[in-house]
Amino acid sequence: MFAGVHEFLTRYQHHLHDAGDEPRRHGIDALLAVTRAIDNLAWAHLRAVALGRDHPDTTTAWAAVDKHTALAHETVTGVRAGQRLRPPTTPP
Repeated sequence: MFAGVHEFLTRYQHHLHDAGDEPRRHGIDALLAVTRAIDNLAWAHLRAVALGRDHPDTTTAWAAVDKHTALAHETVTGVRAGQRLRPPTTPP
C-alpha cells in the first residue's frame, strides 16, 4: 500500500545523505518507520480478512493507525522547521 511512498522516501533519504543534510535525513528515517508500521498493520488486517477472520482487535489496530498518523504529522512539521527528530524505537 505504501510501496510508492516508501520508495520515494528511500530515494529522498539517499539524496539527503549524499548532500549531507542530516536533520532532514533523520526526519525521513522517522517517516520511513511510520510508513512501515502502518503498512504492516494494514497487511495484518488484510490477511485476517482474507482468511475469513476479523482483525483480532480492531479498536487497537485503529488506535495504532491514529498514533502513527499523528507521529507522521509531527515528523513532517518538525522536518519543515529544521528540527532533528528520532525514529520511533517501539514497534507498532
